[in-house]
Amino acid sequence: MYARACRIIINSPGFLPTVTGYGVPRDKIEVIPNGVDVEQIDPAERAPEIRAEWDATDRFTVTEVSRVDALLRLRRQLDERESSTTPA
Repeated sequence: MYARACRIIINSPGFLPTVTGYGVPRDKIEVIPNGVDVEQIDPAERAPEIRAEWDATDRFTVTEVSRVDALLRLRRQLDERESSTTPA
């Protein structure tokens, strides 16, 4: 897979040894760090609304900014796990 790729994007220089260890030339690897523009995204702005919608007003929560499809897949998996462990 790596050999056929025109470019490999990693989010941390810490992955460089791993990816180059697979034989990927350094000049094919681009490091683009994760990050959020805190001027555009303010979790506190919608936190009360979201906590109420998810019935999480009194629960510890973790938020992740990522691709929407990955987040939706995770939510489906958590819903499935909850429904399989909840007594009928």
